[in-house]
Amino acid sequence: MKQKLVIKVQMTGDKCRAKAVKIATIADGVISVAVEGADKDQLVVIGEGVDSANLTYSLRKKLCYVTLLGVEEVIGHSPQLKSMMHGHGHGHEHGYGDTAIFEKQGHDTA
Repeated sequence: MKQKLVIKVQMTGDKCRAKAVKIATIADGVISVAVEGADKDQLVVIGEGVDSANLTYSLRKKLCYVTLLGVEEVIGHSPQLKSMMHGHGHGHEHGYGDTAIFEKQGHDTA
């Protein structure tokens, strides 16, 4: 089952943001991680069988304030996410306005 996790993380700068993304991308089952929100303080994690409690704990341990805002099942890709991720290589950062998407190597996103 593919799921989408939205996690609010207190990220004071680019270094904290990079650390949060790194922690999220190495978690088991994660396919992609996006940084969103007006203050770029939300991680949107898409994956299969991602342990949301374990991921939240890992982020709290290395960073500070972390809140799990929501978990929902993803039935295919949303048109917006599919258009953002379509045609790009894996393992790179892709910027889309206020959103940056980080994809793990070895996962098919199309």
